[in-house]
Amino acid sequence: MVAVAAWELPWAYGWSAPAVDPTFDRTIAEQALVNQVHQVLGESGAAKVRKRLVKGNPVEVLLSEAEGATALVVGSRGMGGFRRTLLGSVSQQCALHATCPVVIVRGTVEVTDSGAPAE
Repeated sequence: MVAVAAWELPWAYGWSAPAVDPTFDRTIAEQALVNQVHQVLGESGAAKVRKRLVKGNPVEVLLSEAEGATALVVGSRGMGGFRRTLLGSVSQQCALHATCPVVIVRGTVEVTDSGAPAE
């Protein structure tokens, strides 16, 4: 099992020269990935998972990693411009284009008495 986190510099899309993000700290990002995996799977589960931080378009990275996989599991953070949508753009694109089954995991959603999600 592999946990993959991917990032790219959105302003550098199509840029031919090497781009550097002075605000990105690889060590901090790798530790955040390790912490997230431990939080979700616990110590014993996390020990069985290889963790990879990959620079690249998140959709392309995840689809590439999922080739030949039993399943691709992605989160739905909704960090794009449409925070209230059910699926984020990365999870939606993975669901549409993956060659294996895709599981999209959403965080806890608080429901009001009317049955509608709380704002």
